[in-house]
Amino acid sequence: VFEKHVAFTLVVESQGGTHTVPRRYSEFQQLHQILSSQSFAYSLPQLPPYRTFANFSSNFLEKRRQGLEAYLAFLSLHVPVLMHGAFWQWLNIEELDQNVARLVIAQTLNLAPAVVQGIARLDTALEGG
Repeated sequence: VFEKHVAFTLVVESQGGTHTVPRRYSEFQQLHQILSSQSFAYSLPQLPPYRTFANFSSNFLEKRRQGLEAYLAFLSLHVPVLMHGAFWQWLNIEELDQNVARLVIAQTLNLAPAVVQGIARLDTALEGG
């Protein structure tokens, strides 16, 4: 049985350079499920609606792409999401870059406990553990 699916290509820019990450809608759902189990779940937007039967029309796919792009734009500006490792891992960001980004965010927002935790994670990552 041949199964068709659509993968959306994300272009991710980080300190280490630029890379692309293909993601299916189901992978967006998995990320949303992980984030929805956190204390900040109430503040998350909904994903574009799921369709039981795949629709490969260009109009449908463009609307879904726009919805997913808006969802990612929100997540990339939402501090609790940025402080959570799942989003960074989902984007395939290296662990060291994840820790540095979270540390900079915490320090910028004067989140002292998060800064202390970030420094500890960074130390662990730099020690190779």
